[in-house]
Amino acid sequence: MTQSPPARPSLADIALNIAAFQAAWLALALSAANGEPHWGIMVAGIALALHLLRSPHWQPEATLAGLVTAAGVTVETALGMAGVLAPAAPFAWSPLPPLWLIALWAAFATTLNVGLRPLAGRPVLQAVAGGVLAPLAYGLGIEIGALVVPQPGPSKTLALAAIAATWAVTLPALMSIARRLDGWRPA
Repeated sequence: MTQSPPARPSLADIALNIAAFQAAWLALALSAANGEPHWGIMVAGIALALHLLRSPHWQPEATLAGLVTAAGVTVETALGMAGVLAPAAPFAWSPLPPLWLIALWAAFATTLNVGLRPLAGRPVLQAVAGGVLAPLAYGLGIEIGALVVPQPGPSKTLALAAIAATWAVTLPALMSIARRLDGWRPA
C-alpha cells in the first residue's frame, strides 16, 4: 500500500529547507566576496538537488526553479542597469549578472513552497516580507563585499529603498507562480 505525499512540508522539511538556503546564501556571498564563487555555486547546487530529491513531486519544483532563476536574471539585470547595484570586482554584468548571483536565485526558489509557505495566499504579507527582508540580505551582501552600490550612483540607503520596492512586488509575483507549481501538495 502506497502512502500519499504530505499535504505540506513537515517541520523537519521546513527546517532543512531554511538551513540549506541560508548555507547557500552565505557560501555564495562569502565565496563571491573572496573572488572564488565556485564554492558557493557548489553549495547552492547541493541545496537545489537536496530540495528536488526531498520534494514529493520534483518536476514542478524544477520548473519553478527555472522560472524563478529567469526572473532573478531579469531583476538583477534591471537593478544593475539602473545603477542601483553591482557585483564587487572582479565580477561584472556582462550584460547578465554573474553566475553566483544567478545560482542564488535558483537556491531561493527552493524556499517558496517550503520555508516561505506560511506566506502563501497572503500577498500583503509577502510584499512586506519582500520589502523588509530583501534589503537586509542585499545590505549584508554589500557589507560582506559581494555587492557594491556603484559610484556615482545612489546612496546605499536609496539603493536599499529601490531594492525594497522591487522585492515588495517581486516576492508576491514569485509566490503566485509557486502556488501553481507546488511540488509539495498531494497529487
